[in-house]
Amino acid sequence: CMARASLALLFSLCVAIVGTAETAPGAALVAKLSDTRINESSGLAISRRNPGIFWTLNDSGGGPYVFAFDDKGHTRARLESAGAANFDWEDIASGPDAQGNPSLFLGDIGDNLFIRPEIQVYQIAEPALDATTASAEVKIAQFKTLRAAYPDGRHNAESLLCHPQTGRLFIITKTNDGQCGVYAFPAALRTD
Repeated sequence: CMARASLALLFSLCVAIVGTAETAPGAALVAKLSDTRINESSGLAISRRNPGIFWTLNDSGGGPYVFAFDDKGHTRARLESAGAANFDWEDIASGPDAQGNPSLFLGDIGDNLFIRPEIQVYQIAEPALDATTASAEVKIAQFKTLRAAYPDGRHNAESLLCHPQTGRLFIITKTNDGQCGVYAFPAALRTD
């Protein structure tokens, strides 16, 4: 029941971010993101550690920032992954790390020009947010960089998924002709 309610809220928030309620029959506007620093939201994830919190990030060139916001659209925190680069961040996923702890996976997986020999996903421990803080600035000094190359050449991708129980990562590629693929990271993630 809790999972269904979370999915319904996530769907409503997707509608709020992507367009108006008129674009999805039966949907209702839940919130608008008012933080002007979120100027090209590219991905949405439900917090596994902070009830009622969602995570988003900006697309390429948006800096190494991840934003936490509540169901009213108010920014609750901005994380800075010091040392990470936003070449073309396309999606964010939440899931467990190898020990089962809540983590965020930032998908630097875009490649519109098919020039990248490898992609990368940044893995950070999802921080616990202080419920009394309106908007916190948090520097993330420790994160893992998971680099990968596709077995069949270069691809552009928009979607990063994380299995909610195993933590296995999946990427869905995007093409203009509709011939997309689903690629799985190894079951055990390694930084090498």
